[in-house]
This record gives sequence, structure tokens and C-alpha cells, in this order.
Amino acid sequence: ARLKRDIDMILGILPFEEEFFKSRGVNYVYVGSPLKDRINKIIIRRETLGLSPTRPIIACLPGSRPSEIALNLPTLVGVRDMVSKELPDALFVVPIAPNISIDLVDQTLRSRFGMGLTPYQPGKLGDLQVESWTCGGLRFVRGMSLEMMAIADAAVVASGTATLECALLGTPMVVVYTMSSLSYEIAKRVVKLPYVSLVNLIFGRKVVQEYIQDFSLADVGAEVLSLLRDQERRQDLDFLFGDLRDKLPGFAASTAADIIARAVTGPGRPSPRSI
Repeated sequence: ARLKRDIDMILGILPFEEEFFKSRGVNYVYVGSPLKDRINKIIIRRETLGLSPTRPIIACLPGSRPSEIALNLPTLVGVRDMVSKELPDALFVVPIAPNISIDLVDQTLRSRFGMGLTPYQPGKLGDLQVESWTCGGLRFVRGMSLEMMAIADAAVVASGTATLECALLGTPMVVVYTMSSLSYEIAKRVVKLPYVSLVNLIFGRKVVQEYIQDFSLADVGAEVLSLLRDQERRQDLDFLFGDLRDKLPGFAASTAADIIARAVTGPGRPSPRSI
């Protein structure tokens, strides 16, 4: 009611929000996804990173908040241990968001597993100069989340923006997420959504598997192996993600700017130059 009363227009970037707001009388305009514009700029090959074209690569995205690192990183280590038993050559790459202290990652690993990060020599990834570390069979890199998802055969992704980025890049994924017990109990009572990942919410059905809060690492590991080995599933996901990429509008910023400009310069309103 307050939005309807106080807001002239909402410019949104998630298509499933449109029905929610309009059904409540709020003037909502979907402008497209800025994520599509970002992924369209990603042009990278494994050879550029010095990685084998045949080696299985799994991108692991723990999240971009300190609490997510502490709670989701142990899951990624456990999944890596499960999968590597069957695929010892698999490479698990963990991009660390620029805002996350590498000391937090090191402390999390030491407190949970008794081992810390070791700088990867010579401090580069193929032809790219990038901060990089190793620990327990995981390869950590500073930033480069989109690049790692783009070259990966599969991904384990903490629920959030990264799930949609991964889908737009066409990479099969499994979604995992752990939060504090208190936050989870509150969320269960407040959030009334059938899914947590943006991918499933946009499709309106379960396209990718979600493992939230209480789950078996063995189940997640089995799902990763299935995504790597089941060619029919990979083809189905490739088709769905390609269809999503084709249908999801880009140029969100310019579209929003045009709408704002028309609103400002509409009848009885001053032109932007006179403001």
C-alpha cells in the first residue's frame, strides 16, 4: 500500500516481480537484466588460463558476503572430497569476490579443516596475472567469477545472483545454501516462495536442483557427477539456458534511462536540462 501511494514507478530487473507488483496496483516496469549485458562481454578460453580442454572443471561460488563464506565454503570442500573420489582429475575453482578478505577464507578453512591457503606459484592463471591460492584440492582465485563459470563443465553455486549468471553463461549447476539456524527459522516463516534460486523462480519450476540448509553432501556430489556425465541432462539444460538467454532482454540501464527521461520530460514536467 505504501509503494502504491508513495512511488510513481518501479523499474525492475527480475521478470517474475512484474505480476506481483501489478496485481497490487503498483506501477512496475520490467527493464531487462543487467546481468545479460555483463555476460555478453565474457570471451575467454581454457587455453588462455593454461587449463586442459579435457579436464573436468567445476566452478564453486560460495557467495559474496562474509557470512556466506563461513557457512557455504565448508560445503564446497565436502562436495569436492565426494566428487574427487570418482573424478580425481577434476579441478575445483573457487572465485573469491573482491570485497572478501582472503584472511577470512584462510581462517574459515583453518578452523574447520585445520589447513590454510597456500599461494599458487607463479601467482598467475595461464596468461593472466591473477592472485591465486590452493587448499585441500581447491584452487582459489581473486575475482573472475564469470570467467570461471564460463569455462566450467558444471558449477556449485550459492543461491543468489550467481545462479542467473551461471544460467546465462550456459553452465549446468546445482544450488546450495546454508545460513545460521536463527536466520533459517525466520526465513521459513517470512518467505513464501517455492524456490530460492533466481533460475527456478524465473522458469516457475525446478530446472536446477536446490539443496538448502539441511542436506547430504553425498546427494550434492551425486548431482554434480550427474551434471558432468549425463549428456541428455546437459543438452536439456543447454536448451533451456539458451532459451532464457534469448528471451531475457539486455540493455537494462539504457532502457531504464529512456523511461526516466520520458517521465521527466512528460506533459507539464521540466526538461532534464532545466533541472
